[in-house]
Amino acid sequence: MSDEKHKALDLDELFGQAQIIKIKWQGKEYELMPTSAIGPKDALTLQKMQTRAQALSGGADTITEENAAELETMFDEILVILNKDLPLSEIPFGGKMKIIQFYMDEGEGKKKAAAVSKKQTGEKSIPE
Repeated sequence: MSDEKHKALDLDELFGQAQIIKIKWQGKEYELMPTSAIGPKDALTLQKMQTRAQALSGGADTITEENAAELETMFDEILVILNKDLPLSEIPFGGKMKIIQFYMDEGEGKKKAAAVSKKQTGEKSIPE
């Protein structure tokens, strides 16, 4: 029910109506945790790992073996949060990277779509 005197926060729009993100690997499908289901602990862990991963891989022309190993371990930890049943030992590093990038793109895409929709309807955004 819409009332022009009141603003509405549409969580369905913000979270993409809880669409499931699936990963297919060797004939099996794995569902990743929807962004709407991530709790505070996992959200903070993911944010810290993303910041650390950017620090490890950005800025330098080369990455050390130690940094590369830490980065791969972090990717595994991220993927365990998103789905503990993913066969991480079988998925190559490039595949892990693609999964995380796809997951992040889906979340960012939904946020951007919600922002565009709010601009078109004149709704105000809630600061992040």
